[in-house]
Amino acid sequence: MLQTSIFPAIRELFGDERFYLQQDGGPPHYHRDVRAYLDDTLPGPWIGRRGAIEYPPRSPDLTPLDFYLWGTLKDEVYRQKTATLTRYEKPSKCHVQPSHRTH
Repeated sequence: MLQTSIFPAIRELFGDERFYLQQDGGPPHYHRDVRAYLDDTLPGPWIGRRGAIEYPPRSPDLTPLDFYLWGTLKDEVYRQKTATLTRYEKPSKCHVQPSHRTH
């Protein structure tokens, strides 16, 4: 997914600009293949479970995806009943907007 969807979309949105990629602590996000891909793809160290820079344990400051985004997105996407998985993609994409903040 990172290779086929996430990074191509990031490159399309940001080009060569610096960006921040944050994942939650889900086990698929720190699989050895994912970590190897991030090490090879990103120009510097990345923050994440078993990454070059570890998340502090139980830190709400560094995991807003767990505490806000996923619950809010789920509420919006499931607001309308949908029969197929493909139909969930459109509302999901409508509710996620890129943030072009400078840090």
